[in-house]
Amino acid sequence: MSRAGRVCRLGSGALWSAVAWVAGAAALGAPGSLAAQQTPPPGAPPTQQEQPVDSARLRALERLKMLGRRPGADSALFVQDSLARAAAESRPGSSQSAPDSVLAELFDMPGYSLTTYEAAKAQFDAKGRVLVLGAAEEQRAHVTREGMDVQADTSITYSERSGRIRTVGASTFTPPQGDAVESQGLVYDMKEGIGSSRDAKTAYQQQGATWYVSGDMPLAAQDSMYMSHARFTSCDLTVPHYHFETDQIKIVGGKVLIARPVRLYFADVPVAWLPFIAQSLSSGRASGILTPTFSVNDIVRNSTGYQRRISNLGFYWAMSQYSDAIVAFDWFSDNYLSLTGQFQYRISRLFLNGDLNVRRYWRQNGRTEFAIDTRHSWDVDERTSLRLSGRYVTSTEFVEQNSFNPAEVTQSINSEGGLNRRFGWGTMSVSANRQQYLSDKRVTMTLPAANINLSTITLFRAPENQAHFWNNMTWGGGASFQRQTLTRLQPDTFSVGTADTEDQTAQMNSSLSLGNVSFSQSVGLTKGTTLGVPELLLENPDTTVLSDAGPIRSVNDQDLNWNLGVSYQQHLVGSTT
Repeated sequence: MSRAGRVCRLGSGALWSAVAWVAGAAALGAPGSLAAQQTPPPGAPPTQQEQPVDSARLRALERLKMLGRRPGADSALFVQDSLARAAAESRPGSSQSAPDSVLAELFDMPGYSLTTYEAAKAQFDAKGRVLVLGAAEEQRAHVTREGMDVQADTSITYSERSGRIRTVGASTFTPPQGDAVESQGLVYDMKEGIGSSRDAKTAYQQQGATWYVSGDMPLAAQDSMYMSHARFTSCDLTVPHYHFETDQIKIVGGKVLIARPVRLYFADVPVAWLPFIAQSLSSGRASGILTPTFSVNDIVRNSTGYQRRISNLGFYWAMSQYSDAIVAFDWFSDNYLSLTGQFQYRISRLFLNGDLNVRRYWRQNGRTEFAIDTRHSWDVDERTSLRLSGRYVTSTEFVEQNSFNPAEVTQSINSEGGLNRRFGWGTMSVSANRQQYLSDKRVTMTLPAANINLSTITLFRAPENQAHFWNNMTWGGGASFQRQTLTRLQPDTFSVGTADTEDQTAQMNSSLSLGNVSFSQSVGLTKGTTLGVPELLLENPDTTVLSDAGPIRSVNDQDLNWNLGVSYQQHLVGSTT
């Protein structure tokens, strides 16, 4: 019998063997004094003590004497926790001898498994070979074996002959593989690996959401689980906002959930009914049918003018561990039918990843639309990186009318790409960018945008103690070029403020530092061009001219800037300069 807080770790059958060994040893004879007797004088008649002694009795008495020694550090109790073992050995009266090597060898014997029992009290029926573990107010009965864990707040009963565990009270069962199940009592057959429980509750993760399932569990095996009169929801409140109820649920291998029939409730109001549902529970990547997306109103319309929409009807293909693809349909009543194809890849060892999304629309009025969205990233080596992203739609009005994303409707459609490279002498970058604004139909494009920055060079390098005033000068510089165009939706009457433009900017800069003195200069050339200006407006600027009136030409405006600067830094007090 163990007391509160004690943990008994016994192998399969080890508890019964220990009890039988102690009982057998006690039956051989009562423990007596084994102190040496005085030797009788020569010639004296043999006494009772000199009669032949049963060797088995002596061995039993010797073992009982060994049981009377103070307990040492049990290797089974502290084999994994060195701090707990050291604390146990330092207690007053504990043995400082080495851990029990015999017990450690027994635990490593093939064909045996290690079982841990923890309870406030224990009762063992040697004849029926039944062990009952009782819980206390603050300590639950606890049994662990081969990754399986069983806890109960009242009692746990284990029968060696039947191989069954039965719990009373609030219980928690955790299988070697799978999610924990809480219930108000369970029966588990360790030989068959199956069990049953009442008022069971469990949870599982699926695509970033946690689903809570509750109900009676008449059968639970290692590869499947059945539940009846169950409900499940992803709302974690005590009274969930919504839930599904079903008469039967089957979970196969923790990968697929099948339920029939299914009723959807908002609070306690039923709103929908389905003959069955099948849901994948796998957390990894696997090919299969996608989960359709729809709302309650798409099933039961609240008005005749409501337009139903069902999306994500398709198939997911896990092509390899580096790539996957999706093909899906989207139906919007009285609006369009679309087909989406998506391809993704990620090759970590090459630092390469990206995706491509292509969508085709067939509108109700007979027109077709096309949209493409792609992103790619590649770190060629530790000095070179390549980035590319692009997005294009044939009709911005179609995006405004059908998109449910506020940011997408009010912002812009962007595409960009760039290449960065670091050299020993400096860095170089080349990029391009295109922005298509949905609000006023503007399109801005930067092609190209190139930058070169030189690494700082030290001139006339010399040690500090031998340097003259011209030594250890530092010089750096750079250059950039950018071409940007702006295209607008032209009104009927031409205006310079709404005309298409093209701007080109080139700049060079350098800096030279000598001690506390720094010299810097930059040269910049800016060329601005107004495109599509009618020649009639150039001849008479005060007249009003239509945008398509007669010949057109471009008007250029160029500026050249040169900046020169000198700075001096003087140390004052402390860190103030």
